Amino acid sequence: MHDNETTRTTTSSEASRSGVPRARSAIRTPEPESGRTLGDSAIARDTENARAGLIAGPGSASRTLGPKLAAGYLKVRSRDLDCLVEAGLLSATNERDGGTPAFAVEDLDRVAAMTDLNWHSVRGLARSSPSPWRTLAGPVGERTNMVRALVTRLRADGVDAWARHSHKADCWTVDWTPTEHGPHRADVITLLSERLVRAVLAHRLVVLGPIGQTMHWAQEMLRPGRAIVVDTETTGLHSSARIVEIAVLDASSGAPLLNTLVDPQTPIPRAASRVHGITDAMVAGAPTWDRVLPRLLELAQTRTTLAYNEEFDRRMIGQHSRASGLNPGHLRWPESWGCLMKRRTVWMGTTSWLALGGDHRALGDATAASKLLRRLTQRPTWTHEFDDPDAPAI
Repeated sequence: MHDNETTRTTTSSEASRSGVPRARSAIRTPEPESGRTLGDSAIARDTENARAGLIAGPGSASRTLGPKLAAGYLKVRSRDLDCLVEAGLLSATNERDGGTPAFAVEDLDRVAAMTDLNWHSVRGLARSSPSPWRTLAGPVGERTNMVRALVTRLRADGVDAWARHSHKADCWTVDWTPTEHGPHRADVITLLSERLVRAVLAHRLVVLGPIGQTMHWAQEMLRPGRAIVVDTETTGLHSSARIVEIAVLDASSGAPLLNTLVDPQTPIPRAASRVHGITDAMVAGAPTWDRVLPRLLELAQTRTTLAYNEEFDRRMIGQHSRASGLNPGHLRWPESWGCLMKRRTVWMGTTSWLALGGDHRALGDATAASKLLRRLTQRPTWTHEFDDPDAPAI
């Protein structure tokens, strides 16, 4: 397994208190560029697109717009639209494909007719400027106090919870360490006040952010029968490379389900042998891929297939199968896989894709990946800086 096939360099020189480097931008809500006003071409284009979307089809009451077009329709910024949602003045009627909320045009027209809203105050502002409507939902600091009260309640129930605030996005994120008994996200949602529920809808509160989702995903992957961990060693990185060794572990127990050398039916380059130590002599007499693939497909049939560098192992399985005239089945689709390297990057709060650190043999690397999966269920040490309720915003 070549876990360094794709490596990115961190964009931050910050170091967490645990000594792990990370880029704070990896855990922020993306922020639009500053210095642009509502009169610029982008906003004008959003407005025109919003109105153009109303041309087709009869009855404006039956039509909806996504968040960006809804903001353009009202000639406000997205953050101003979010303030209307958090204040309960505007509600999403449903969700479009991909979970994007949609706003009914008749509701947008109703809000646009509200004369007690200071429309002039939100127009002509830079995209990054705070919204003058940010207090519509309640006094400054009210949401902060409610979030802290939520975390205190979860901790009182024995949940290792924490919260962090993004000043630029004006958004709180609440995460917690998973256990076999929960709580799940839906359980925490039921604890929210009406004010915080609206904050979730307005993207001012995230219940279970990227780090928490990674931890809970790892916990789910460890359920018996839920996933397998795969690693391959190959003749190289190129498009004609073939597999020379494969190992499959049960993700829950870590027990080997398959561990075999593979005869690639082509010479192994010396450069590849220097990486994993596998030679032509070692694979002589080993099963060929047509004998290995059926067993792999059987093991993966009802389970998610995990790999450290999922893109690499999936590609190698696919191209070796095609070269052998075989069908890799559902293993050709990214949806059947999970990438531990990408999950680790999120968990560490960095943008670096780090090497696994295995021994470059299939079983050793699969074992290292399996151990990493268990680590991902634990709270990252660098997040303990957010245990302090007065911790600075990110």
